[in-house]
This record gives sequence, structure tokens and C-alpha cells, in this order.
Amino acid sequence: MPHSSGTRLWYPCERVVACMAGQEQSRLKNRFSAFDDPDERSWQLREFFTALLVAIQLPEDHFPALDAHFTTLIPDALSKHPGSPAALSPSSTPPKIETLTTEGILRRLPSLPQRLFALTFANTGLTRGRGTLWDAIKDGRWATKFVLPEARHHFMLQVPDDPASIMNLVSNLQNIAWENLYVTTFIDTNTVVLAAKIAQQGVNANFTFAQDVLDYINLLADLINKYKTLDNTTSLWSPRLSRILHRPFRH
Repeated sequence: MPHSSGTRLWYPCERVVACMAGQEQSRLKNRFSAFDDPDERSWQLREFFTALLVAIQLPEDHFPALDAHFTTLIPDALSKHPGSPAALSPSSTPPKIETLTTEGILRRLPSLPQRLFALTFANTGLTRGRGTLWDAIKDGRWATKFVLPEARHHFMLQVPDDPASIMNLVSNLQNIAWENLYVTTFIDTNTVVLAAKIAQQGVNANFTFAQDVLDYINLLADLINKYKTLDNTTSLWSPRLSRILHRPFRH
């Protein structure tokens, strides 16, 4: 069951804006902009994924962990993360008009991002009776971690007998899952920060700010490309490594 239309915030907009209080002039320069060496930058981008891979394994807490790590991409934008204990009792209250303007900008965003990747359980191995991630989905363990509670019953269906029905069910569940994943239904803190910064700028031209935003968008594109590269590499080597590990030794 897809979630209700409209953007959703994990942390209240007022709290995020309050965490930016006193930093109206701070830069949005991203942490990778200082790397002039393309090889070093590429290595650092890969290192960035390590914390993401750790965070994604946290049951039901993966979104705030991922969000906190992503805020390190623009380290000067926040004085503290809105999920930290210090943010629960902010020292200052942001101007109401600024918060309302920020919320107005966020409402222009689509309720869901474009689906860029096939989910991991879309695997032809299902038709051959092999154990895959599907085994975890059908009994709810996988869904309990990553899918919103109101949609979890979709993943507890019995597996059909014929291959065509299995693949049709998997195809439908891909869309259902994407529409109900924590990481796709909530707006991340960095996006709220960008909206708040835009609200602060108003109609004033600020080319430094515009360049910072462009660099951040390009960085996100670089991260997506790096993910695809790592994913393709893993897919390429995993079967080979499996064959090597299971190959009988010759004496």
C-alpha cells in the first residue's frame, strides 16, 4: 500500500532549521571539493560508502544512521545533527517565516524519488527454487527492517508455483517496496538544509552559494555512479569467488 502523497520529514523542519541557527553565512562546500587528485577523490568516495554499508544493517534505525552520515557531505552546514540529543532542546527558535518558506519549498518536491535501481530480490534464481533474499522477504524479516509498517503485509504472500507468476509478483513488489521504503518516503536532512538556505537567500543573487549547490548535486551524481561501479564489480566477482571457494583442491 503506497504511502500518502506529499513529502514527509523524519525530523521536524523547525528542528533542522534551529540546528542551523547562527550559521546563515556558512558555506555549503562539500567535503570532497578539496580533492584535486581524481584518484584520491575516487578512493575517498569509495571509503564514504563503508559507513553507509554499516548503517543499512541497523534494523529500523538505518534511516537516521544513513542521514547522519550524509550530513557529513556538507560539514559546515549544521552546528549539530537534528537527531542528536543536543538538538532535542534547541537553544534558539528559528523565525517562523523562514520555517514556513522552507516547508513551502519542500512541498514542491515529488513524494517519491525516481526509482534508479532494481531491488535485490528481483532475481531469476527464484524460478529455479534457489534460496535468495526472497526467503527473508516472504516471512517478513527483511520487510520488518526496511519497509514502512503499513506495507509489510504485502511481503508475507505465499510464493506461487509457476515461474511466470513468481516473476510477476516480484515485479509488482519492486514498486510496492520502493513506494514504502524508509529511505524513499522521508526527506533527508541535507535536502531540508538546502531548502532552508534557499529560503535565507530570498531573491538575493549569491553565485558562491549557487556554485556550492551545483557542486553538491554533482557530488550526488558521482556517488550514484560510484555505487553502480561497485555494485557491478561485486556482481562480476561474486560468482567467480564462489566457484573458487567451492572448487575441490587437487592433491
